[in-house]
Amino acid sequence: MLCSATVETLNDGRSESGSGRCIAITSGKGGVGKTTTAVNLALYYARHGVPTVLVDLDPLSDVTSFLDLTRPEHSLDTTEVRADGELSDYSIQPFNGLDILFHQAKRGVEDSDALFSLLSGEQGQALRSRYGVIILDLPAGVEEDTNVRFLDLADIVLLVTNPEPTAHTSGGGYIREVFRRDPSRVVHVWHNRFKLQGPDGFNPRDLVANYNHNTTDDARISEDERGRVVDLAFVPEDPALNMLQTGLPDARTIMLRSLLSLAVQISDDIAGRILTSSDMSQALRRFTRAVLGRSHAADEDLDELVTEVELLAVDTLGSHVGARVAGLSRIVREYPEFSLLGLEKRAKVRAAIASVRGHTLWNTARTAVAKVSAAVEAQSASVRGFATAGSDSLARSLKQAEGAARALLTGCVKESRLPDRRNAQVMLFYLSMYKMLTNDTVAARVRDAIPLRSRTTGKRKSSRKTVSERDRFTQIAYLTAGDNEYRGVYVDLLRTLYPVLTRQVAALAKALDASPLLIRNASGAVERRAYLTLFSNALHDALFSGLGVITGFRYREASRAFAAGADELARMQCIAVGPAGEPSGAPADA
Repeated sequence: MLCSATVETLNDGRSESGSGRCIAITSGKGGVGKTTTAVNLALYYARHGVPTVLVDLDPLSDVTSFLDLTRPEHSLDTTEVRADGELSDYSIQPFNGLDILFHQAKRGVEDSDALFSLLSGEQGQALRSRYGVIILDLPAGVEEDTNVRFLDLADIVLLVTNPEPTAHTSGGGYIREVFRRDPSRVVHVWHNRFKLQGPDGFNPRDLVANYNHNTTDDARISEDERGRVVDLAFVPEDPALNMLQTGLPDARTIMLRSLLSLAVQISDDIAGRILTSSDMSQALRRFTRAVLGRSHAADEDLDELVTEVELLAVDTLGSHVGARVAGLSRIVREYPEFSLLGLEKRAKVRAAIASVRGHTLWNTARTAVAKVSAAVEAQSASVRGFATAGSDSLARSLKQAEGAARALLTGCVKESRLPDRRNAQVMLFYLSMYKMLTNDTVAARVRDAIPLRSRTTGKRKSSRKTVSERDRFTQIAYLTAGDNEYRGVYVDLLRTLYPVLTRQVAALAKALDASPLLIRNASGAVERRAYLTLFSNALHDALFSGLGVITGFRYREASRAFAAGADELARMQCIAVGPAGEPSGAPADA
């Protein structure tokens, strides 16, 4: 790990060389994923061999709920936090390599005073000598007593936000308070549930510009201060990784989401290839490609799509120069004859969009995006018990999604200039997985591999009953440190269902006349090892989705983005991160 002089300067020497690094995770408002980010960073570093402690300073104490710590050895007690107490009195170790400190419920400022005294004294120094990473999960907001003063203990401040105007406005206000207390501070921004597009005049990538647009001139973040607001990570939204409110993860819905992601990627690749040959600047190509990624069909008004490109260009330009662009965006939308791009560039954008929309396979892909997206929503609503349509409507939606996916695969076989055939090959696999899971026996076998535990409901004896629910703690522990018993269940499931899966892939390829999309080795034989790897990871997603845990999902975009941010944070703070264990990987002889 490299530790540059610049990093040491930015951190103002708050921590001595060789000591544990303290990371404060905070946010301007609640509900943006602050605790989710704090817990996942702690799990990530622990899984990579870094002794880690997660310090729960939030009065809501959501960490224990997040990790499903309901076993007797992890039960919350009512131990009063005392300034002269021992840290061991307030510590639990749910997983190997990870401790949680102050998991008890907090009583407000009184407990906050005691917590601050403990962490800022000799015992705070003892934490630095014992752990490689100390993560502070602070309450949301800018309260001095319960939040902001704890920043004095941290080597780095990590502000979590999401792509919503209120989150950026509150986040900007928090940054202003940080700079008021310490003008030399650098604030790193972790963009959670990130997406490229937002409301008119709102650039999801630029928290500072959005904050400045919604505040008074005297409260704005200056250009000098803006240079000390550094984007660290952009983690996209991934419903499969969010905590489920109730019930078990639905494997079929997860496969549908994978099909949706692949259909989006295929359409985007086609648009990118066509736009590369257009007579436009690289920036305009990028904006046009982004707008086309939101277009579901060829019947959308062409001029409105051109205006969308122009609006995206206006928003991006405004964020770079710090301009107030909401009024300008309104003018562009309400008066199409007013063009900031100029008529010549607007005409080029129009011609490029028309060229993409005239491509048969692009239209087939966007139709698949629309149909599969509708099926995902319908299936998810059905699983949650919120479905408003009857079972016939759900069955029709699922049938249309499968038909659209099959049509896209057939089109990919016929398309000789497909930019990346690998996406189609993987899509053939995931459609096979989906088909396999429509078999009730197979679906039940997958559900049976998810550990359950019993819980008693009802306060009155007469109304009490015992119910079975997902044992999230066991699964999170497995992702973090592994468990031989649970690993045996997983491997047994792999060995049982893998032959079924390979037969399903072969049958679907034959039915679609899609043999060219089978993954083959250099000699032309079907590459069984590649399908085993795909199957292992798809099964992993089916079993572990809905935990709120990102670590361990190697092939998801959100997981890769999270890992990149965590690794960059480790590099900046000189944290020696080792290789991760592979508790859920298939053995060589599976």
